[in-house]
Amino acid sequence: MAASPGLTRRAATISWVAQVLAAAILGQTLFFKFSAAPESVHIFTELGAEIVVDGEGDGGLLFALALTTFAAGALVAWLRRAQLSFIGARA
Repeated sequence: MAASPGLTRRAATISWVAQVLAAAILGQTLFFKFSAAPESVHIFTELGAEIVVDGEGDGGLLFALALTTFAAGALVAWLRRAQLSFIGARA
């Protein structure tokens, strides 16, 4: 894999791993969103009533996946900040 412009080979690899991780988690959640899975129904039912929803006994797995997806996206944005037009020279 060739390094992206402005990124070392290691940073480009880390960025791609984070992108694939975030995409895999988001792709996996599509089943729950479009199949009316009980976990999804529970979360959306409770959104207005609670700040933290347990996901019907999943031990916080859905919340952990959400945090992982956010962290992966933030890492990619930070690694590729020079390539983002809205950040550009400010980075």
